Amino acid sequence: MKKIILFVIICFGFSCSLIGSGNSDIDIVKKTLFYENLTVEQFVNTCAGMNGSVKWSAFTPKDQGENVGCVEVNVITTMKDKSTKHLLLQYLVKRETKVVKLHTAEVNEKPVSMVELIFETAEMMW
Repeated sequence: MKKIILFVIICFGFSCSLIGSGNSDIDIVKKTLFYENLTVEQFVNTCAGMNGSVKWSAFTPKDQGENVGCVEVNVITTMKDKSTKHLLLQYLVKRETKVVKLHTAEVNEKPVSMVELIFETAEMMW
């Protein structure tokens, strides 16, 4: 009887670890390299700094099909001049291959190009 209970506990623990493993769209995006040795997660945490916050969410876009997920990252931080800056990044994730693509970038609700994103986030970091 003890062996059966132990077996059930081990199986339950193993299944819980699989549920929490790095297979979600958010985990895939967090581990993706933003630039060289800097992951997306490290990048947005640095942008938020000590006075900011990062919120992650994921959904399946209706126009992309079930094999594509969208991960949205909201970063809000307070600048040195006490103003607030809001960074929104949306990444598309092809679930089958784990390919990640930056889909949308906005700063204070205005779409920005990749070059503008670099300048805006550099200001957030300093």
